[in-house]
Amino acid sequence: MVSYFNLYDWFETGAATSWVVITQPCGTPAPTSTSTGTMSSTNSLTVENLNASTCYHVYVRSVCSDSDKSTWTGPITVNTLNAPLTCGN
Repeated sequence: MVSYFNLYDWFETGAATSWVVITQPCGTPAPTSTSTGTMSSTNSLTVENLNASTCYHVYVRSVCSDSDKSTWTGPITVNTLNAPLTCGN
């Protein structure tokens, strides 16, 4: 079995010390102000368990406090690789 993942890095231009990342299939509606994602305390995140040959949209937002969050930045479009050939296929 092959596991697909993407590593995302971003630059912070303000004073945020944590970020929320959402990775979702292309065509899914953009996140809203109440959408939840994966919290990161560094400006880098590996997203695992992605499907082969799939288009994803990635969104990031800064979190300065529970009540002070930026708007979502994105989407950035990424595509996972095709599944490798296996014997018998």
